[in-house]
Amino acid sequence: MESNNPFQAFDAAGNEETVDHLELLRRTQPWLFLMAILMLLGGALTGVVTVTMFLGMGVGATLPDSPFGAGGTVMVLGLGLLYGLMTFVYLILGYFLLRQATSIGALRSGGGLSALGHVLRYQLFFWRTLGIATLSMLVLYCGGLFTMFAVFNSISGDL
Repeated sequence: MESNNPFQAFDAAGNEETVDHLELLRRTQPWLFLMAILMLLGGALTGVVTVTMFLGMGVGATLPDSPFGAGGTVMVLGLGLLYGLMTFVYLILGYFLLRQATSIGALRSGGGLSALGHVLRYQLFFWRTLGIATLSMLVLYCGGLFTMFAVFNSISGDL
C-alpha cells in the first residue's frame, strides 16, 4: 500500500482509487486562469474608480458651495480608501490564482512533489487571503452600520 507516487490514492479498504488526479488538476487549470484574469481586470477597474473618486473629491472640495461639505468629503475619502483596499485584495487574489494555475502547468510537465507543493501553497495563500479579506469587510460593514445608526440617531434627536 506504500507508494512514492503522490497521485496514487487509496480508499478506506486500502484499494487503489482510479481517479486521475492530474486530469482533475488539468481540468481545473483553465478555470483558475479565467478567474485570475477576471480578478485582475476587476482590480484594475476598481483602481480606476478609486483614482476617480479621489480626483472628484479633490475637485469638488475646492468648488464654492461644494456639495461635499465637511462630512461629505470624509465620506468620499472613506469610500475611496475602501475601494483602494478592494483594489489591493482583487489584485492579490488574482495573482495567487494565476500562480496556482501556472504551478499546475509545471506539475503536469513533470514537476513532481515540488510542483505539487507550489500548487497547494498558492491555494493556501488564496484562501487565507480571501478569509482575511472577508472578515475585514464584515468588520468594516458592522462599523459602517454602527456609524450610520449613530448619525441617524444624532440627527433625529436634533429635530
